[in-house]
Amino acid sequence: PTCPRNILKKVVKDAEKLGYEYKTRPELEWYFVDQDIAPADIGGYMDTTPLDRCASLRRDITDDLLEMGVGLKTIHHENGPAQQEIEFTPEDALRQADNVQTAKLAIKTEAHLMDLTATFMAKPYPDEAGSGMHIHQYITKDGANIFADPETGISETLRHFVGGIMEHVDAMSAIL
Repeated sequence: PTCPRNILKKVVKDAEKLGYEYKTRPELEWYFVDQDIAPADIGGYMDTTPLDRCASLRRDITDDLLEMGVGLKTIHHENGPAQQEIEFTPEDALRQADNVQTAKLAIKTEAHLMDLTATFMAKPYPDEAGSGMHIHQYITKDGANIFADPETGISETLRHFVGGIMEHVDAMSAIL
């Protein structure tokens, strides 16, 4: 009853009973580090070789994930040295949770094959950009975005949705 995946499965099923479709699009960030815990390259945001020595590693990860059916919008070098990011394509929330875990495993495995370590720590280097996982959320009912309002831009539902997140952010942080 306390498994985060089972909780999500129940919430999604309850939402479906009410006619809602819930999709997410995460952006997952991490660093590649060498055996001395130093960044694996000195590249920056959207850099290319020679500063971005991890480009071929990202290509291998992309190939792995696409072969496993994980939808990717983009994968690129992020702000910090050796910091990377995957943006997934929108997918139903439960499948997306599985996609994120699959991606983490593929990333760690491919890094290991290159004698590197992938770390998803929030702040592995105090003077460099932190890593996180942003989760874009899409909820529709009868094909319509329930967060949009033609007059005000954002709906009352969105205001309550964000309020609920803010109310429960501490508890959610334990499982996200």
